[in-house]
Amino acid sequence: MNLELNQIEYIKESLSQKTNSEIANNLNCSHYRVKYLMGKYGIKRNMEQLQSLRKILGGRQTGSNNNNWKGGISKDNMRYKRIQIMRYPERVQARSKAYSALRNGSIIKTGCIICGDPKTEMHHQDYSRPLEVIHVCKHHHIILDQYLRRGITFTQIKSQLQITRKAV
Repeated sequence: MNLELNQIEYIKESLSQKTNSEIANNLNCSHYRVKYLMGKYGIKRNMEQLQSLRKILGGRQTGSNNNNWKGGISKDNMRYKRIQIMRYPERVQARSKAYSALRNGSIIKTGCIICGDPKTEMHHQDYSRPLEVIHVCKHHHIILDQYLRRGITFTQIKSQLQITRKAV
């Protein structure tokens, strides 16, 4: 019983700085035992303790300690852009030429060829012909890219998307 009281005292002291697993490691018991003791004696973390613990845990999950860490690429957008330029130079050049042509009036922005939405994006069917673009809304651009990745031709896609539009 004395050991249990010592454990309870340590749990109460550690609530705002340590997780249940860390408390369990320090007490040489399982985190289930810590949860059991907290439940048995009605020990709960208050809002202040929870916020303090979340702040500590959040600090531990930054940078390379985060499971989603990509080696720092998320903070350096230009690094990501340089990688894309190196991987797909033909795409970058085609997009650049298309945007220049849009600015100087060689390409006229129209509504989505599928639904008519005036907010459109340019889609290249072939990057070797940078000025041959179609205008599609974001929704249909995503669908179009998904179909193209599966190897379906643009004419098949267009007829499929028009059927979808009529059903809506």
